[in-house]
Amino acid sequence: MIDPLYAPLYVNSHMHFELAKKDPQGNCTTGILHHYDENTQWKQSSLYNYKYSTVGTYNWSPSRYLNVYVVAAILGDIQDGVQIGGYTYKPGTAPNVGSDAVVLSIGLLLDPSTRGLSHEIGHWFGLSHTFDGNGGFRTPQNTNNTPPYNVGFKCGNDDISDTPKTPGFLSICPNYATLLDSCDIGKRPNMHNIMDYASCPMMFTQGQTDKMRSSAESSTANRNYLVDTANLVFTGILKQTVVSINPVTGDTTFSYAHAPTVICSPIADFYANRAKSCQGQTVIYNSTSYNNTTGLSYSWQFEGGAPATSTLTTPSVVYSVPGNYSTTLTITNSSGSSTKVRSPFITTSWHVDQMSYPAMEGFESTSSLFPVGWNVINKDYGSLTWEPANYGALGSSRCMLLPNANNTGIVLSGGNVDILETNQYNFSNTSNITVSFDYSYARKPGTPADEVFKFEYSTDCGGTWISMPATPDASTLALSGGTVSAPYVPFSDSKWKTKLYPALALTGLNNRPDVKFRFWFQNDAAATAQNLYIDNLNITGTVGLDELGNTIGLSIYPNPTSGSSVLEFTSPVNAKIAITVFDVMGRVVEESASEVLAGNLNKYNINKNGALKPGIYFVSLNLNNQKITKKLIID
Repeated sequence: MIDPLYAPLYVNSHMHFELAKKDPQGNCTTGILHHYDENTQWKQSSLYNYKYSTVGTYNWSPSRYLNVYVVAAILGDIQDGVQIGGYTYKPGTAPNVGSDAVVLSIGLLLDPSTRGLSHEIGHWFGLSHTFDGNGGFRTPQNTNNTPPYNVGFKCGNDDISDTPKTPGFLSICPNYATLLDSCDIGKRPNMHNIMDYASCPMMFTQGQTDKMRSSAESSTANRNYLVDTANLVFTGILKQTVVSINPVTGDTTFSYAHAPTVICSPIADFYANRAKSCQGQTVIYNSTSYNNTTGLSYSWQFEGGAPATSTLTTPSVVYSVPGNYSTTLTITNSSGSSTKVRSPFITTSWHVDQMSYPAMEGFESTSSLFPVGWNVINKDYGSLTWEPANYGALGSSRCMLLPNANNTGIVLSGGNVDILETNQYNFSNTSNITVSFDYSYARKPGTPADEVFKFEYSTDCGGTWISMPATPDASTLALSGGTVSAPYVPFSDSKWKTKLYPALALTGLNNRPDVKFRFWFQNDAAATAQNLYIDNLNITGTVGLDELGNTIGLSIYPNPTSGSSVLEFTSPVNAKIAITVFDVMGRVVEESASEVLAGNLNKYNINKNGALKPGIYFVSLNLNNQKITKKLIID
């Protein structure tokens, strides 16, 4: 029940919202679209997320549609421990055209008690929080969440005449009879107002309604165009019918009526539990088709996969040969059919050669930006990311730098994520593994300590990632460099620290053939993080015997070669063998099958005719269904 003091001020705003029935190209739509995007955690400072509002496939312009993005989570807190559930911009305040939209977390949308969408649309039509203007509860000392609720706290105001000053309420709903008159004499806070943060939103006042309706009729940010009759026809809400045409002037008279419901054709879409896999690993697909999913039939095509086709909703597929592969889904029902192709979609990696340890990467090579097989992932278009730097730990000359503070003239948004991913390591027959790296980092004075650093590993070729135990957080990293205002540079060895992961902490990596590591850093929300330096990734381990390779005396020589090479082995038993040569894209370039006798020395000539181009190749020997792969370099 609304507080009796404010019940007389409650009004129906008579603002009606409908999902669009036509997309920008005039196609039938339900108004709900699904976008496959790994960026599911948004932050208000990232302006490149809104690609579907302006420059995406459909260009859903904010001057024609109120775009509502629903995401898994929104990064940042209203205050400590209370996460942001939604955000938007008042008319004319959006930093770019595409961001003139509403963003909601799925949790807020699915909790009807919060009225989260109504709250954000209130902002979009110009309303402030009822507690704005004088601090409200924005700081921890002003949380206003314990009785007597508003004594001793700042009072805010939204400049709407019929909403009283209030300190604001955060996720609580106290008995209105317990509230004291500390802001406006004789007016206790209107905690049931949708523009508060209380957990019992119920109403807009007449003054708030007048403000929203005025915004809807204003040309600021083209709000008036959304409710214009021509736009309601364009978006499929109204049906336009010709009534008459003046034979003299040519003027046309139209009539308008609410457009009837139309059953749309389905739109195909899908995702998988991983986009990267190891050879022989299972990938599980799932249809996320939309627009009309009643009575769908499915037809999948998996390039390079087994099975190659499927009619299931959630098929499981195995990729045995490394490479980059496309996936196609066609869906059909009584309303039509649709096809979605992602190419490439799946990247399947080799089990790399067994290495000898210790192994070390010190980034000293100047022949390329990054070590062979290493990868930089920058999810924030236009921002700085990992790069080599001419500063090294312990007397070395180079390292890897994430230049957070070197952002002069370059877009750098708060909350950016940058990843430095290593090549793949084969720890088969390897135990007692230890990993270490050197780091140097600082923090600017007076900046928040909310940047995030992680060192992670993957045992499935980068399909999934697990945080390494006891990794130093950003505050611990910053102890190495201290507090520095200017862009940080570690000029002395004393600014470098070493993080060591002992063997007891890494038993999960023992005997795993497909291990990768990555350095993961997220800038703080205000984009004030300092430069981060990483150097000297060291890996040690005890390597056992390559059991099959040693049993059969397998060797390839010469390797590297400028011409042909010989694959040589002796089978201990009579066996069926298959020899296959792949290029780095997983394409078969040579193959042979035969039978061999026990104890005989077998030799197979690779590139006998010199047809293979210079590059890296993988030679796979299958001996009675036991496989071993060796790398061959042709130069």
